[in-house]
Amino acid sequence: MVRKFYISLFFSVFFMALGTSSNANCLSGDPIVKTSKLSLDIFPNPASSVTNLNIKGSKDTQILILNSLGKVIKEVQMKSELTSLPVDDLNAGLYIIKVKDLHSDAVVSKRLLVRK
Repeated sequence: MVRKFYISLFFSVFFMALGTSSNANCLSGDPIVKTSKLSLDIFPNPASSVTNLNIKGSKDTQILILNSLGKVIKEVQMKSELTSLPVDDLNAGLYIIKVKDLHSDAVVSKRLLVRK
């Protein structure tokens, strides 16, 4: 019985190390799969009136601002690689900036703190 336990433990660790486990992305603690094609930088963060989004990896993206419950608060189309985003109409709190590439399924997201 102990031998079967160690054999199953060995194979579990072995497959997780290879990255072939179906739950490999859950182990990192981030539910959104990262992609190397699309990147997002937010500055200043925290912001009070305007924040800048530097998006690399795509020229045609959709920017979504979600509240802490996951509800879409604002939707913006990217105008250039560096996009200014007014946040003075948002309440103070934590928001998620989600960027989707319109020509692929690439998605990247980061947190934004709005202060008043």
